[in-house]
Amino acid sequence: MKHTAHACATQVPDPAPMLEAVLLASAQMLIARHPDLLLPHDVLPLRPPHPLRAARSLIGLINALLGALGDYNALHNPPLPPLSTSDEIPF
Repeated sequence: MKHTAHACATQVPDPAPMLEAVLLASAQMLIARHPDLLLPHDVLPLRPPHPLRAARSLIGLINALLGALGDYNALHNPPLPPLSTSDEIPF
């Protein structure tokens, strides 16, 4: 039996949706464990405990990664062209 390259080739799915879901789930788990993360930035305790500081750092990292994923999606999925407002039929 002879195998050809195109017979085994499959299209690799886009990893961006799964990465985004994992990042959002991570943020939800951090917030569940440290509800102080939902406080406004101007209401900071004088000396937050180490786990809370680490959680805040992770939330910042997750926000940066979500922004990078948004840029990735914008590059790989260009927006659709705007609809024409003219009444002309294109055929």
